[in-house]
Amino acid sequence: RRLSFAPNGKRILTSGPGAKPALWNCKDGKKVLTLKVDPEQVTSARFSPNGFFAAVATRSNRIHFCELATGLPINFIRQNAGEIADLAFSPDAAKLLTVNMDNILRIHRVPLGWAIIVFGQDGATTRSPDYFFTLTGSARASGNPSGLYLDRWLEKQGFPKAHVSVSHSTDEKWSLTHADGALRLWRSETGSLHAILADKLRSPVTRSAFSPDGRMAIAQLTSGEILVYPSVDWTSPKPEERWADLLQTLETLDADRARSWLNGSFSEKP
Repeated sequence: RRLSFAPNGKRILTSGPGAKPALWNCKDGKKVLTLKVDPEQVTSARFSPNGFFAAVATRSNRIHFCELATGLPINFIRQNAGEIADLAFSPDAAKLLTVNMDNILRIHRVPLGWAIIVFGQDGATTRSPDYFFTLTGSARASGNPSGLYLDRWLEKQGFPKAHVSVSHSTDEKWSLTHADGALRLWRSETGSLHAILADKLRSPVTRSAFSPDGRMAIAQLTSGEILVYPSVDWTSPKPEERWADLLQTLETLDADRARSWLNGSFSEKP
């Protein structure tokens, strides 16, 4: 087994093959919670330097990031370099070092501890993990396991291809739909379903759009809340600069600006 102390020294995270990573109280030795990951796949788990979440390495080449209030995974990264043996955070928690069973070292950017910005009816801002992704497990999976294609899906819903519930990114690579109250992301080139971003929330999605630069998907619920999903194409030139620029944009983003993008979203694909 491996041990990882919390930065404040008050808790210990235990991990090892065949056992769920567990969080323990140092003072009384009681278990606080277990992280919600497959124990048969776990190789190691480590606290983040801020103590808010843990990184869990697995035999399936995934690194899960779990928040420590609930033990739920809130994000993951995939490494294509063999089974991960161990991992360690940089002091600022921005990077993660991994070593696989063949002693190959990799450095990864650590995802944010949140995945969605939520603007409430009063304009208040909340940054939240994507619990829909957590519960479905495949919400952000690439590929098209369901075999859905946009044209066929619209036809099944009884809508024309240019229906107002379909919006397109400015680079024409992506499309969003919300016709049945769920937010879906489609690849424009192939028409295949890429991800279900939201479904069966507290109320249906009634509007959706991309930000003008295409880096954010925006959705509004019938109850009034606005959801913002930011992303960066890490295969693009200088992705780190694009990520830094996106974070700066998010710092100034407010409900009025997100609403203005929604109001200008109903345009047909060129």
